[in-house]
Amino acid sequence: AAPCAAAGRDIGPKRSIVGSTALSPFAVRFTPQEGAMRTHEEMTFIYQALRIAEHAHRTRRRGLQYRKAPAGTDRPAYFVHLTEVAMHLMNCGLDAEVVAAGFLHDTIEDTDLTAGTLLAAIGSKRVVALVQAVTELDKGQSWERRNRDYLDRLRTAGPDVLALSCADKLCNITDMCLYLGRGHDVRDFTSRGLGAQRAKYDALAEVYSKGAPPALFEPFFGWLERMRAFARR
Repeated sequence: AAPCAAAGRDIGPKRSIVGSTALSPFAVRFTPQEGAMRTHEEMTFIYQALRIAEHAHRTRRRGLQYRKAPAGTDRPAYFVHLTEVAMHLMNCGLDAEVVAAGFLHDTIEDTDLTAGTLLAAIGSKRVVALVQAVTELDKGQSWERRNRDYLDRLRTAGPDVLALSCADKLCNITDMCLYLGRGHDVRDFTSRGLGAQRAKYDALAEVYSKGAPPALFEPFFGWLERMRAFARR
């Protein structure tokens, strides 16, 4: 993931690498935005979402989930990705329910939780609605169909959904470009080649440009420019 700051399109590829004790080899520097401070009640709610997400992804019937990565490279637990998404949303000053949705955004899609059990756990219909808005509805469909349906839903989505989606895809495109920069082929860790991935992110950028927070869209676009450069090689 990239720093959450609206400092221009070149911000995307800048990262701060920390020592080997970090949870992820792609540890980052986050810059809090105005409005990022939280009340005790808000932080309690966010921590509740954090714990629900961690437990759901750790105890799912399919086993502990890890991030996609090329063979032989570090594969952190998937919870690292959820934390990066939530931190982007928090540091951009978005409200506690949107941040909570950042932690929980893949629970319905990838764990044993349903919309009903998630609602019972978190107690917020808005959070569940945000999670549902970025959930792939039918994992049995082809990659192309799932991405087309996802994009169609985003085109009519509100700003909170666009922020949540953009934060998620910002983390994904960041990791993808870092692996490409280290000489890995995109097919080493994704189901489609670089051309298809670039087309996917180009289409997302068009939607995000119309409603995602600049503090998320600008680093996303910076990494997209890097991906386009890889595709031209």
